[in-house]
Amino acid sequence: MAGDLAQRGHKVRVIEALHELGGVLVYGIPEFRLPKQIIREQLDYLRDMGVEFETDVVLGRTVTIDELMGEEGFDAVSIGTGAGSPQFTGIPGEHWNRRVLRE
Repeated sequence: MAGDLAQRGHKVRVIEALHELGGVLVYGIPEFRLPKQIIREQLDYLRDMGVEFETDVVLGRTVTIDELMGEEGFDAVSIGTGAGSPQFTGIPGEHWNRRVLRE
């Protein structure tokens, strides 16, 4: 998504809670199945497109959505929670996709 937005001219910042970018691609897939060099090359490609990355930032603890939208001047925030253990936020509509799939 970051690359698609950057290609369309948007300024994009990816905020990662962990110290290394790549999420499950780095932490969950063994090297012999997906070499880490491929992930690093893709991240470099995104950087070259102008995508900014920030690690060790936990949304809701280190920074809030209100701070991003207010003080940081973001126009929009897209939240990708990754493949870890689910933690529900209580935000209205967070289960919307599951309901649609069941119908």
